[in-house]
Amino acid sequence: MAYPECPDCRVPQLVPDDSDAYTCFSCYAHLRFYRCPACSYPQTIVKRWPSFTCGRCERKVDPPPNVPFSQSLKARESGGVGYMYPKM
Repeated sequence: MAYPECPDCRVPQLVPDDSDAYTCFSCYAHLRFYRCPACSYPQTIVKRWPSFTCGRCERKVDPPPNVPFSQSLKARESGGVGYMYPKM
């Protein structure tokens, strides 16, 4: 089981290793995992964000709205969280 942190409420969650998305048990945000195209940092982001700030390189990232399951990042690979754009 992976233990990623929710970017909205910062509460860690238990998530199956092969999940590509989940719903936070605390704030009910719909989350997914995404790798930054600039620095390859694997992170958890909120699905409703059209853009986010990378948790490592702090660049603006515009993820595609839908990623096929075969190409999506899995929960076991997530290393941190992305931040809302612009980062406050």
